[in-house]
Amino acid sequence: MAAKRERLKIDGWLVLDKAAGMTSTQAVSAARRLYSAAKAGVIGLTKSIGKECASTGVICNCVTPAAIETDIFAQMSQEHIDYMLSKIPMNRFGKVDEVAALVAWLVSAECCFSTGAAFDISG
Repeated sequence: MAAKRERLKIDGWLVLDKAAGMTSTQAVSAARRLYSAAKAGVIGLTKSIGKECASTGVICNCVTPAAIETDIFAQMSQEHIDYMLSKIPMNRFGKVDEVAALVAWLVSAECCFSTGAAFDISG
């Protein structure tokens, strides 16, 4: 017999399948909120520092990559990998050398007129 599924609303999120402690739906929702807040904070701080320091010769930029194919994929389910891939318009994961090339340019002397920017490398 299938276990009874309960519906529970926590902090505005509907959590299904309340079985043992924190459910996967609840954990993912909490993680997404924290990740989104942290990412927005980094972007906001980058823009603020970029503007504040622009006249001093100090530049400040950040990189916001989509999923990049690394060894961490071995820890993920194929279902999760497929889900991430479905969100990328170019239908492939980024490569470490692609992000490294962008970062190399950002720290080079050639990048002298860009500050307070969030460089999106999301395919």
